[in-house]
Amino acid sequence: KNKSNKLKKIIEGKPAYIIFKGRICQKTLNENRISINELLCEMRMQSIFDITSVEYAILEQNGNISFLKSGSGDRMMHSIVIDGATDKERLSVLGYDENWLKRQYEKHKITENEVFLLSADDEGNTSLIKKEGEIKK
Repeated sequence: KNKSNKLKKIIEGKPAYIIFKGRICQKTLNENRISINELLCEMRMQSIFDITSVEYAILEQNGNISFLKSGSGDRMMHSIVIDGATDKERLSVLGYDENWLKRQYEKHKITENEVFLLSADDEGNTSLIKKEGEIKK
């Protein structure tokens, strides 16, 4: 485990939604000094030519942008707990709360401190990896 998650967030930052459920997050674009032209250029470089076909765009910690197209058959898994630390902002943005999270722990018979990664999709389906590396669904 990293010694300081707060320090890590300051130094590395964290992924940010640029497009969330098909809606452009203009505040995120402005905060990260990304113009709409730069976003469209990134899309074209990844062979995406219609912004309305993008369900999610994420500005990654390394500065790259990842895209998930609507109807691609893939589902977006949102990281909620990483190495035992809950991203409360992301939990809220996704419409989940602490009670929902507690139910997930109970469902998997696990405590927060045992979680390496807990992710959820838009329908509330979860994927959980215990710190030992075991994957549960």
